Amino acid sequence: MPTETLSTAVPETSDEKHVIDLVEELLTTCPPKTTDAVAFLGRQFDMGLAWVNFPEGHGGLGLSPKYQKIVNERVAGAGGPNPYLRNPIGYGMCGPTVVEWGSDEQKRRYLRPLFTGEEVWCQLFSEPGSGSDFAGLSGKAVRDGDEWVVNAQKVWTTLAHVSRYGLLVVRTDPEAVKHAGLTAMVVDMHAPGVEVRPLRQMTGEAEFNEVFFTDARVPTNETLGKPGDGWRVSLTTLMNDCYASPTFARHRTAKWGRPALRGRSARWRAPISTKTPTPSACSCSVPTACSTATTRCDDQRRQWGQPMCCRRRSCGPAPTASRVARAK
Repeated sequence: MPTETLSTAVPETSDEKHVIDLVEELLTTCPPKTTDAVAFLGRQFDMGLAWVNFPEGHGGLGLSPKYQKIVNERVAGAGGPNPYLRNPIGYGMCGPTVVEWGSDEQKRRYLRPLFTGEEVWCQLFSEPGSGSDFAGLSGKAVRDGDEWVVNAQKVWTTLAHVSRYGLLVVRTDPEAVKHAGLTAMVVDMHAPGVEVRPLRQMTGEAEFNEVFFTDARVPTNETLGKPGDGWRVSLTTLMNDCYASPTFARHRTAKWGRPALRGRSARWRAPISTKTPTPSACSCSVPTACSTATTRCDDQRRQWGQPMCCRRRSCGPAPTASRVARAK
């Protein structure tokens, strides 16, 4: 619904009127054009307008998520900052996962700076030997007192090079069936034993990374859910991915005037290389992996303009070469 229509429409429910009144108060007390983005978003969080469906006190109002559309459109119409563009994986996936599975202390500690963009997050799921077979991952963590000792390699991790925290899933029970032996945890990306290496794209940029964990220690109180809940935690993350990606891809173009799937902040980008990438310089195990993945991604975005999981209504694989050829 266009912003103009929303501004003059009569609220249908008391909840809708409450949300509209709060947004108007936010825009009045913190004019976007004269208020620092972090201060504005912090105030938005404190008023429960970050995720209106979250519990009160954790950035929400305990209302239906449909009212978030009112907040987003009115803030955008007034020229306010977009939390998704500042922290896409944190806002779209990690925040909902923390509020669903995190302890009260984790919610208090992480949600506000995640929403304001002061602390960027990444998602540490894929491994060189387990992409679509996520439950088959081999990265492991062994408990040592009140800490997990993590040894793992993750790949294709978006924004890891600028992230403060990451949502990590590793195997903690090698004896259990593979889905049941996983555990999710919040990891400090600046901790000893955590190394981030860029994956250079054909453009010369590096928004994706490999992340190596070598005897990295994570406090057990950073576990999301219980040990063994990693599979269910990851489903929460990925279902929010399916929702958030197409929703904000459309909003980028319609509300913030930026092309869908583009317009990321320059602070996220690794230095651009002027050299043409060669197979020998590629950090992938297969020499053609970088070019193949980039071509597949470009084809996918050009043909459908959104992630495949949203078009097909299931988290399926990217389009094959034959399907892309037929689409052309």
